[in-house]
Amino acid sequence: MDRAFYQNFFSRYNNLVILSIVSLLLALVYGYSQFYFTHSSLIVIKASSILLLALLVRSYNLNDKIINKLLITALLFHAMGDIVIELAPSFIYSIPFFAVGHIIYCGVIVKMVIANFKPTWLRAALLAGIFCLAAYLLTLVSTWVSGLLFVNVIVYAAILTVLTVVTALHPACFKFLIFGVIAYVISDFILAYHYLVQNLHLKVYLSWPFYYMAQFTIIASLLNHCQSISKL
Repeated sequence: MDRAFYQNFFSRYNNLVILSIVSLLLALVYGYSQFYFTHSSLIVIKASSILLLALLVRSYNLNDKIINKLLITALLFHAMGDIVIELAPSFIYSIPFFAVGHIIYCGVIVKMVIANFKPTWLRAALLAGIFCLAAYLLTLVSTWVSGLLFVNVIVYAAILTVLTVVTALHPACFKFLIFGVIAYVISDFILAYHYLVQNLHLKVYLSWPFYYMAQFTIIASLLNHCQSISKL
C-alpha cells in the first residue's frame, strides 16, 4: 500500500519534482559560480532558475486558472528584472520589473485574504512589528539617496512593505509564506546597501540565496494553499 502511494505520488507530481530540483540546481550553480568567475552566460543560468519556477506553476494543476496565470506573470517580471539588473548601467532600471512582480504577488495574496481572513492577536502583533521595521528601514534608506532616485527607491520600498503586510494577513502566513517575504526584504536591503552606500564584494553570495529562497517559498506556499482550499 505504501509503495502504491509513493508510485502514485511521483507519477502525478514527477514533472513538478524534476522542475523544482533543476531550478534549485541552477540557482546553486549560479551562486557558486560567482566565487570563481563572472561571465554573461551566468545571467542565463540565473534567469533560468526563476523561469523554471514559472514552468513549475504552469505544470501545477490549479483549479483557479487566474491565480495560476498571475503567478506565472509575476515570475516572468522577476526574471526580466534579474536580467536587467545585470546588464543595465544602473540598478534603477530593474526596479519597475521587480515592483510589478511584487504588485502581482500582492494581488494574488489579497484575493486569498478576502476569501479566508481570520484575525488573531498574533497577526496584529506581527503587523505592528512590520510597520515599525518598515519605518526604520525607510528612514535609514532615505539617508542614502536623494532626488529622483529617492522617489524610485521609496516607492519600491512601499510596495515591498504592502507585500509584507498582506502576507501577514494571509491564512498561510505562518506556514513559510512570511519567511519568503522576509527573505525578500533581506535580499533587497543587501542590494540597496551595495548599490547606494558601499560596494559589497559578497553581494551575490549574500543576496542571491535570500532572493531565490523568497521566490521558491512564496510560490510553494501559495500553490500549496490553493491546492488545500480546492480540496475542501
